[in-house]
Amino acid sequence: MAVARLDLAPTVVRTRLAITGVSLAVLGYGGSVQALRLVPGVASALRASGWGEGGSVMSAWWSDTAGHPTGTTPAWLPAASPHSETTLSVVANTGVAIAVLAACLAATDTLPRFRRLAAPVIAVGTMSLTAYVFHIVGIHALGIEELAGSPCTCCSASSWP
Repeated sequence: MAVARLDLAPTVVRTRLAITGVSLAVLGYGGSVQALRLVPGVASALRASGWGEGGSVMSAWWSDTAGHPTGTTPAWLPAASPHSETTLSVVANTGVAIAVLAACLAATDTLPRFRRLAAPVIAVGTMSLTAYVFHIVGIHALGIEELAGSPCTCCSASSWP
Protein backbone atom coordinates (compact mmCIF):
# COMPACT_ATOMS: atom_id res chain seq x y z
CA MET A 1 0.00 0.00 0.00
CA ALA A 2 2.94 2.28 0.61
CA VAL A 3 4.17 1.71 -2.94
CA ALA A 4 0.69 2.51 -4.30
CA ARG A 5 0.90 5.95 -2.65
CA LEU A 6 4.13 6.81 -4.47
CA ASP A 7 4.32 8.91 -7.61
CA LEU A 8 5.85 6.27 -9.90
CA ALA A 9 6.59 8.65 -12.78
CA PRO A 10 10.03 9.99 -11.65
CA THR A 11 13.03 7.85 -12.57
CA VAL A 12 14.49 8.35 -9.09
CA VAL A 13 11.46 6.72 -7.48
CA ARG A 14 11.61 3.79 -9.90
CA THR A 15 15.32 3.33 -9.30
CA ARG A 16 14.80 3.35 -5.54
CA LEU A 17 11.97 0.84 -5.92
CA ALA A 18 14.19 -1.49 -7.94
CA ILE A 19 17.05 -1.22 -5.44
CA THR A 20 14.68 -1.72 -2.49
CA GLY A 21 13.05 -4.74 -4.13
CA VAL A 22 16.31 -6.46 -4.94
CA SER A 23 17.69 -5.64 -1.48
CA LEU A 24 14.65 -7.10 0.28
CA ALA A 25 14.77 -10.25 -1.87
CA VAL A 26 18.47 -10.73 -1.10
CA LEU A 27 17.88 -10.03 2.59
CA GLY A 28 15.02 -12.52 2.82
CA TYR A 29 16.44 -15.37 0.76
CA GLY A 30 20.06 -14.70 1.70
CA GLY A 31 19.12 -14.44 5.36
CA SER A 32 17.35 -17.77 5.10
CA VAL A 33 20.37 -19.45 3.50
CA GLN A 34 22.70 -18.08 6.14
CA ALA A 35 20.38 -18.96 9.01
CA LEU A 36 19.93 -22.52 7.75
CA ARG A 37 23.70 -22.91 7.49
CA LEU A 38 24.93 -21.02 10.53
CA VAL A 39 22.33 -21.26 13.30
CA PRO A 40 23.28 -24.30 15.39
CA GLY A 41 20.76 -27.12 15.45
CA VAL A 42 18.34 -25.75 12.85
CA ALA A 43 19.01 -28.35 10.16
CA SER A 44 18.80 -31.26 12.59
CA ALA A 45 15.60 -29.87 14.17
CA LEU A 46 14.02 -29.52 10.72
CA ARG A 47 14.95 -33.10 9.85
CA ALA A 48 13.51 -34.28 13.17
CA SER A 49 10.22 -32.47 12.49
CA GLY A 50 9.82 -34.22 9.14
CA TRP A 51 11.43 -31.75 6.76
CA GLY A 52 13.76 -33.08 4.14
CA GLU A 53 11.74 -36.16 3.22
CA GLY A 54 11.22 -34.84 -0.32
CA GLY A 55 14.58 -33.09 -0.60
CA SER A 56 17.41 -31.50 1.29
CA VAL A 57 16.66 -29.40 4.35
CA MET A 58 19.14 -26.86 3.02
CA SER A 59 16.81 -26.22 0.06
CA ALA A 60 14.17 -24.88 2.49
CA TRP A 61 15.16 -21.32 1.60
CA TRP A 62 13.86 -21.59 -1.97
CA SER A 63 11.99 -24.85 -2.53
CA ASP A 64 8.94 -26.51 -1.06
CA THR A 65 10.35 -29.97 -1.82
CA ALA A 66 11.63 -30.07 1.74
CA GLY A 67 8.04 -29.99 2.98
CA HIS A 68 5.90 -27.37 4.66
CA PRO A 69 6.43 -25.89 8.10
CA THR A 70 4.53 -27.22 11.05
CA GLY A 71 3.86 -25.61 14.37
CA THR A 72 5.75 -28.34 16.20
CA THR A 73 9.12 -26.60 16.17
CA PRO A 74 10.32 -23.02 15.88
CA ALA A 75 13.30 -24.29 13.86
CA TRP A 76 11.38 -23.75 10.60
CA LEU A 77 11.38 -19.97 11.10
CA PRO A 78 14.65 -19.49 9.14
CA ALA A 79 13.08 -21.14 6.07
CA ALA A 80 11.88 -18.88 3.26
CA SER A 81 10.29 -21.65 1.20
CA PRO A 82 7.19 -20.87 -0.87
CA HIS A 83 4.02 -20.37 1.19
CA SER A 84 5.86 -20.90 4.47
CA GLU A 85 4.66 -17.49 5.71
CA THR A 86 7.79 -17.01 7.79
CA THR A 87 9.25 -13.54 8.27
CA LEU A 88 12.11 -14.15 5.87
CA SER A 89 9.69 -15.49 3.25
CA VAL A 90 7.46 -12.42 3.53
CA VAL A 91 10.47 -10.07 3.27
CA ALA A 92 11.83 -11.93 0.24
CA ASN A 93 8.47 -12.13 -1.54
CA THR A 94 7.79 -8.45 -0.93
CA GLY A 95 11.17 -7.66 -2.46
CA VAL A 96 10.48 -9.79 -5.52
CA ALA A 97 7.08 -8.14 -5.99
CA ILE A 98 8.58 -4.64 -5.79
CA ALA A 99 11.39 -5.56 -8.19
CA VAL A 100 8.89 -7.04 -10.67
CA LEU A 101 6.79 -3.88 -10.43
CA ALA A 102 9.85 -1.74 -11.19
CA ALA A 103 10.77 -3.98 -14.13
CA CYS A 104 7.24 -3.83 -15.53
CA LEU A 105 7.20 -0.05 -15.26
CA ALA A 106 10.49 0.14 -17.12
CA ALA A 107 9.27 -2.29 -19.78
CA THR A 108 6.02 -0.43 -20.44
CA ASP A 109 7.88 2.86 -20.81
CA THR A 110 10.64 1.48 -23.01
CA LEU A 111 8.60 -0.81 -25.25
CA PRO A 112 5.39 0.77 -26.60
CA ARG A 113 4.26 -2.55 -28.04
CA PHE A 114 4.52 -4.18 -24.61
CA ARG A 115 2.38 -1.38 -23.17
CA ARG A 116 -0.35 -2.14 -25.73
CA LEU A 117 -0.18 -5.85 -24.88
CA ALA A 118 -0.36 -5.07 -21.16
CA ALA A 119 -3.32 -2.68 -21.54
CA PRO A 120 -5.92 -5.20 -20.29
CA VAL A 121 -3.84 -5.96 -17.19
CA ILE A 122 -3.31 -2.24 -16.58
CA ALA A 123 -7.07 -1.64 -16.90
CA VAL A 124 -7.88 -4.36 -14.34
CA GLY A 125 -5.21 -2.94 -12.02
CA THR A 126 -6.90 0.46 -12.05
CA MET A 127 -10.17 -1.10 -10.89
CA SER A 128 -8.95 -3.79 -8.51
CA LEU A 129 -11.87 -3.51 -6.08
CA THR A 130 -14.27 -4.23 -8.94
CA ALA A 131 -12.16 -7.23 -9.96
CA TYR A 132 -12.19 -8.59 -6.39
CA VAL A 133 -15.97 -8.19 -6.18
CA PHE A 134 -16.43 -10.00 -9.50
CA HIS A 135 -14.21 -12.84 -8.23
CA ILE A 136 -16.44 -13.25 -5.19
CA VAL A 137 -19.63 -13.04 -7.27
CA GLY A 138 -18.19 -15.57 -9.74
CA ILE A 139 -17.25 -18.01 -6.98
CA HIS A 140 -20.74 -17.72 -5.54
CA ALA A 141 -22.46 -17.97 -8.95
CA LEU A 142 -20.48 -21.10 -9.85
CA GLY A 143 -21.29 -22.69 -6.50
CA ILE A 144 -17.67 -23.23 -5.55
CA GLU A 145 -17.55 -24.13 -1.88
CA GLU A 146 -13.86 -24.97 -1.62
CA LEU A 147 -10.95 -23.52 -3.52
CA ALA A 148 -8.28 -25.74 -5.03
CA GLY A 149 -5.39 -26.78 -2.82
CA SER A 150 -4.98 -28.74 0.34
CA PRO A 151 -6.20 -27.16 3.57
CA CYS A 152 -3.61 -26.33 6.18
CA THR A 153 -3.59 -28.28 9.41
CA CYS A 154 -3.05 -25.20 11.53
CA CYS A 155 -6.61 -23.91 11.18
CA SER A 156 -8.68 -26.99 10.43
CA ALA A 157 -12.02 -27.29 12.17
CA SER A 158 -10.74 -30.05 14.43
CA SER A 159 -8.00 -27.85 15.85
CA TRP A 160 -10.39 -25.13 17.00
CA PRO A 161 -11.50 -25.30 20.63
